[in-house]
Amino acid sequence: MTFSPHSTPVVAQLAARLPRLGTRAKVPDAAGADPAQLLLRAAEGDTAAFMKFYDLTNSHAFCLALARARLVGMAEERAHAAAEEETLRRFVHAFRCAGEHATSGLSALAWLLTLDPRVAPADTRDVGKVAACA
Repeated sequence: MTFSPHSTPVVAQLAARLPRLGTRAKVPDAAGADPAQLLLRAAEGDTAAFMKFYDLTNSHAFCLALARARLVGMAEERAHAAAEEETLRRFVHAFRCAGEHATSGLSALAWLLTLDPRVAPADTRDVGKVAACA
């Protein structure tokens, strides 16, 4: 499957996977995959590669978002909802900027966790409004 960085199918695929956010389970065909290579393939339009990248890294991104929400004193239920939204935004940004990873000098996971989820659109269904990559 291929896509444009401005298409909404990737957001729909990410949103469909939200119930798994924060879990430690790995998708069997993603196990052993190199996240950096997956990002390179995603930058070339490979949706399946991006979904594998998501499967390998979503628990880390969710845990970071949940810790941030708890740090500001959110109630647990609200913290989980905020963490899910932040995680989705982070991956929308990662999808949009996957080609930037190679020049960052960071591991794929470190690069993902340094992305600012606030640059993703408030309405994550509209990937076309994501700000340009930094």
